[in-house]
Amino acid sequence: MIDEELRGLLAAMRDDQAAANADTRRHFDVANEATRHEIQLVAEAVAQGNERLDRRALALDEAMQRTAAETQAMIKFSHDELQRRVRTLEDSVADLLARSGAKHVELSVSGLDHPVVALGNMTMLKGCMANFFDNSMAYGLPASG
Repeated sequence: MIDEELRGLLAAMRDDQAAANADTRRHFDVANEATRHEIQLVAEAVAQGNERLDRRALALDEAMQRTAAETQAMIKFSHDELQRRVRTLEDSVADLLARSGAKHVELSVSGLDHPVVALGNMTMLKGCMANFFDNSMAYGLPASG
């Protein structure tokens, strides 16, 4: 009888253990599925973040290329404009040299060790040079002293 009672208790314990195992398994499966779902959501968010970063990087690269092209165009324009101004100034000096040669006057600049850069309006600079030349012709001392 004790033996039978023990067997009954052992069987009941086995049934309880099997039920507890099944219940634990069911809870584990639910938690596992929830964790998998959360991991999937995180993976999708990371993928979307990467896509946004890729789009922003592409937009930034395109903006940088446009800016570089615009900068190159401005540099070329500035260089061309500077070349035009230098040619204009050279033409003005050539004109003054021709005028001084016609009056048998030597035109020279002294005292400058380095080139001088003058920023300003080209027309005003040309006018200033012409006025300086005209004044030197009208009021300067003759070459003989």
